[in-house]
Amino acid sequence: MKRKDLLKITGCDAKRFENYHWRDQLPFVAAPEAGIEKDPDYQIEHRRAEYSISDAFQLRVFMDASENNGLSIEAAKYIAGNCIRHLQNAEETVAPDAGDMWIFYAQGYRQVFPDTGEGWTPRYLKAGCLQDLSTFIGQEVAGEEVQFVALINATSASARVLAAAFERKVIIPDAEPLKHIWQREYHTVGTGNGG
Repeated sequence: MKRKDLLKITGCDAKRFENYHWRDQLPFVAAPEAGIEKDPDYQIEHRRAEYSISDAFQLRVFMDASENNGLSIEAAKYIAGNCIRHLQNAEETVAPDAGDMWIFYAQGYRQVFPDTGEGWTPRYLKAGCLQDLSTFIGQEVAGEEVQFVALINATSASARVLAAAFERKVIIPDAEPLKHIWQREYHTVGTGNGG
């Protein structure tokens, strides 16, 4: 899809998208090639012309995490950039009738190596239905000092993107990787007649 369609179906305005792009904050690669100098004239002339529905979904998740959940841009980029793989893994264990798919994110306190002063922030990411949240906290994050836990509704994000794509008549041939999320909302978003 073209950039204008990407912006419309995600609800992202052009100026905000450009800011994310130039600061390398997008959860997908928007520049034409890695390693090209950031020459604005070259970048505008050779800007990536096509985006996928997966890019749109990741941008919507990124915006939901940073704007609606108040997470840092760094955390939102990490979540959106890794969520599809976690959602695909969850497809194997979550029953289709288990309800909405969620992305669970937990962030620990910054850890610093005393001798170098360098450090890292522990992050945990998993996808599942709400019933899986206690398992995520009990098994994945157990014993860690957690600063906070955030939930992003992946089904809601996909429904919003899909509804806007259908409305704009955007062709979405690449929806297969997100099939498990789309199908959860298809009865609500699709044709309006249950399928």
